[in-house]
Amino acid sequence: MARALLLLVPILTLSRLTGNEIWLQAAIVGLACQLTQERAGLAPFGMLLQGLAIIAGYLLLVFSLREPPLFVITCTLMAAGAIRLDAAGRKLRTIGNFTYIPSLYLACEISDKLGKGADPATYAAFVLAPLPYMLATVMMAIFLAGLEHLTQRRHDDISVARRLVRLANSADFGAPSENGATVVAVMVAVVLMTTLVEWQELGSGQWAIWSAVSVATAEVGANHQKLGSRVFGACVGVPVGICLGSITSHSALTCDMAILGSVMTLVALKRYIVAVTVRYGLTALAITLSGQTASIAAERIVNVIIGGCVGIICAYCAQFIRRNTESI
Repeated sequence: MARALLLLVPILTLSRLTGNEIWLQAAIVGLACQLTQERAGLAPFGMLLQGLAIIAGYLLLVFSLREPPLFVITCTLMAAGAIRLDAAGRKLRTIGNFTYIPSLYLACEISDKLGKGADPATYAAFVLAPLPYMLATVMMAIFLAGLEHLTQRRHDDISVARRLVRLANSADFGAPSENGATVVAVMVAVVLMTTLVEWQELGSGQWAIWSAVSVATAEVGANHQKLGSRVFGACVGVPVGICLGSITSHSALTCDMAILGSVMTLVALKRYIVAVTVRYGLTALAITLSGQTASIAAERIVNVIIGGCVGIICAYCAQFIRRNTESI
């Protein structure tokens, strides 16, 4: 948590000093790289590559959003690729998840702000504007990681230069898993959810899409618990956030603090149901404080429930087909 604060507090300060909220959106890219450093053992150079992959994924998704069929295909293939990394090691799943999530989140958020009807030149300029900020947050995360590497005393023969340029601190990414059925479930779930998001033009569609992926990728037998946690988090956290927003003084600082708090839940809270509940609540609070209507915050509940239900249905169908296929 301390490392996350060292990254996020300067970003919040820059946002307040410059009056540019893009810093807060871009913070998720640097934090994702920091999380994979902690959980998957990425070295600074590996973090740089992951940051570039997030930016590339964001560009692919945000430009494909102008053509719904292309967005469905792009989003599905990216989700499948992120989950399939699990076959080479559990830690690689973490890298895949924290590359796909920020790419999807940023693409949907930024596209929703401008709208798909903008002319290509305006759309491109708006989409490309956050890139320097995203890269800056990645470099901040790498700088903190580099300081940590330089100050650590290691009893090995690896030089500082080699330590900074290698991809990961260890070649051991955990035990591989056979997750073919999970990948199929995720692909079907994402196809269904992205099609629904584009067809019905759902706002904040990333909530529905990631909810489907999150539930579909849970361990067999634990899918319903994951779904229950996410539904509980949305149904409790969002109304509480809206209520707090109605009695809290509306200011840019309080809104920024709510955004910062929602991001911090990724590292500060370990118990899943508590983390998602607080995250959804703070997100709803930030939306309310920014002057948007409560209905915009409340639609997150519907998105989470729909996505989770689709995810669990796809997961159970994939497992059913797998068991019956193996018995033949």
